[in-house]
Amino acid sequence: NGNVAIDVLRLLAKSPVEFDGSDIEPEFVDDGVETIHIVGRSPLEKAKFDAVMIKELGGLESANAMIADGDSLVPDSDDQKVSALRTLFGTHKDGAKKTVIFHSGWTVTAFGGDNGKVMSVSLENHKEERRVIDCDSVVSAIGFEDAGTLVENKTLPVPDENGALGGGLFAAGWFKRGPKGTIPENRTDSQSVANSIVAYLDGVSIWQKPGRMALMPSIQDKATTYEHWLAIDERERASAPPGRVRSKIRNRRDMFAIIKEQRVTG
Repeated sequence: NGNVAIDVLRLLAKSPVEFDGSDIEPEFVDDGVETIHIVGRSPLEKAKFDAVMIKELGGLESANAMIADGDSLVPDSDDQKVSALRTLFGTHKDGAKKTVIFHSGWTVTAFGGDNGKVMSVSLENHKEERRVIDCDSVVSAIGFEDAGTLVENKTLPVPDENGALGGGLFAAGWFKRGPKGTIPENRTDSQSVANSIVAYLDGVSIWQKPGRMALMPSIQDKATTYEHWLAIDERERASAPPGRVRSKIRNRRDMFAIIKEQRVTG
């Protein structure tokens, strides 16, 4: 029940026309989905999504949202998220072809299926009550796992508000603040830390250190500049299919090919 889950939910709940003006490739739009169940371990009022995500979900004309039978309603509250949920569940759109059903306070205990095809999901709540949902697809969006980073942030000094750890080291995003915040928040944080690094470099004489000359040949063909990013951006916009703002380039190989062209042509 976090923001990623709501992002996935919106992608499934939209009609093809609601993707107009986006960068989602038309080939990936599937309008055959009719019923979407979203399962969360927390009560809805304690779920980790933001109010703005629920408001955007409520703005879709293609789907109606409801709480699963037997689950509790969102309590009265002045909280923005709770208010957004009550508005979402209290709005019915005539002609909507899709239904979104929220299951709150349930944990997935098992998947059922046959011949490698999922056919059901079993749930259980804190009262040891059980529920089974028939389905044909499952998308997992339950947070993240540490894949084994070389340095754990808990072993480092606490960064200051500019992300500085001391000794020329800086931290940004989740590494700095923990797993919280939306993309705009993390972007703003990263920009702030980048400015701190630039200010730090202005006062440090590093350019004549002997290791730099050995390092540069190994990275100069891999390093990218803002001009390179603009070249990629221009190519994506120029190749946009009808109804889309761009056609995303989805691998580094193709991005570097464009960068190589840009280096040659200037």
